[in-house]
Amino acid sequence: MKRVVCGIIIVSAFLAGQAGAVIMYNDGLVHEISTDVYQDIAVYDGPSGQPTLVRLVAGASTCDIGVFQNSIFEMTAGEIEDGTLILWDNSRGELSGGRVSDDQMRFFGSSRLTITGGDIGPGFRTYENAEVFIYGSNFQIDGAPVGYGRIAVPVGNLTGDLLNGQIQASFGIFDDSSVTLVPEPATMLLVGLGGLGLLRKRCR
Repeated sequence: MKRVVCGIIIVSAFLAGQAGAVIMYNDGLVHEISTDVYQDIAVYDGPSGQPTLVRLVAGASTCDIGVFQNSIFEMTAGEIEDGTLILWDNSRGELSGGRVSDDQMRFFGSSRLTITGGDIGPGFRTYENAEVFIYGSNFQIDGAPVGYGRIAVPVGNLTGDLLNGQIQASFGIFDDSSVTLVPEPATMLLVGLGGLGLLRKRCR
């Protein structure tokens, strides 16, 4: 029950702020943010149902970001400094750089987040069939090394190396949602090359 109330409060805050406290992107276009933004950001599909894409790049610093419907959020640089990232519905997020530093991220309703890089913390919670995929290496949960694949425990503290950063985050996995650890591309390449070596040995 507490999780549902929390979700209603978050959505109500975004909707109540449409008059000025929230910057609304709902035109189905691509928007890059490269400056400080002192208001919350809400991202919705365009009038014809096409997804809107909001991307943080170098120089960006934001408060809360809420992404709804089928829309998309990307962060290649910059920082979510005074707030958090919230994904709803079938929205998608991709974090390949930058920094999440203030509050726990939350993902609901069949949303999907991919993390390949950046400095990610302090934590995240997943609900209602949301999916999170984290690409990296040297993953540990509560200080113990863990292999790739779906995380089997519902709560813990995750650390690991990302392509150009690291993750140090507490996590909670609820309501048939999932978090999957995936080898970063360089690791996958090395594994693939090792497999080719074995094949060559067998062919001799």
